[in-house]
Amino acid sequence: MSEQIRNPKEIEKEAKAVYQAEDYLEAAELFTAAANSYLAQENAIAAAEMQNNACVALI
Repeated sequence: MSEQIRNPKEIEKEAKAVYQAEDYLEAAELFTAAANSYLAQENAIAAAEMQNNACVALI
């Protein structure tokens, strides 16, 4: 079964909206997904920012 790779910017936008809605666990999962997607594109800086956002969501 093949899974479509989502655009990391779309995932990031969704994560921020979920965070604003105060669903922090879901936001953390989405930020992590965005980080993985950025890593797949070899964008380590954006991935690190998303990982940081995931940590903030879990605090």
